This record gives sequence, structure tokens and C-alpha cells, in this order.
Amino acid sequence: MIDVPKVSGGMVLRVLMNADEERAVGVLVPPGKPPEGQAEEARPGEPSREGHWRWRLRMAERLAAQTDAERFGVVAMYVFGSAKNATAGPGSDVDMLVHFRGSREQRQALETWLEGGASAWTR
Repeated sequence: MIDVPKVSGGMVLRVLMNADEERAVGVLVPPGKPPEGQAEEARPGEPSREGHWRWRLRMAERLAAQTDAERFGVVAMYVFGSAKNATAGPGSDVDMLVHFRGSREQRQALETWLEGGASAWTR
């Protein structure tokens, strides 16, 4: 363990990750400094929510794109709620509706994939 603020003169470590490119970078910043790009988007006294909803929407789109619709009997996938309405915050979930029209076996396979096999799409 490293006490980052102690060894860096009070700076904190911020890790920026890009799941699409499977890359991450760590940068030392003063404590309390907002992530790059957030300061100009936020209203005075309000944290920016733009990054939260946009990331969730991109993840939902990525999941939908990687779903084998024919194999699983999926007709369509829809995002609703705070990710769609651009109001998601840091603790928000992603609400998705799956329009399914398939066999019992396809449903079982889809549920298994969503519960476990789809975890690779978040890496």
C-alpha cells in the first residue's frame, strides 16, 4: 500500500480508464479538483451529470450491439430512465427493456449470458 497524498505532497491519484481501448492512466491532481471537462459543464454549485448518463448510455449501446439477437430470440433492446433522460448520477443504474420473442431455451441462454457471459463487455 502507498499513501499517495503522503508521498506526493498532498496530491491524490486519479485513474482514467477507457474500456473500449482497454487502457488506463493514473495522474496526480490536487484534492477536490474535478475531472477534466467537468468544470465547464457543471452549473454553479452543481456537479456535472453529463459524464454519468453518457457513459451508461454507451455501455447499454455496447451491450445491445454485442447481443446475438438471433441466437437469443431478442427483437430489440431499449434504454429508459435516467440514462436515456440524461439525468443519471454516479449511483444510477441502467434501465433496459429487452423485447424477447423466442423459445424457453433461448430465454435461458439469454439470461445466462446477461448474468455472467456479458461481464466481458464491461472490461
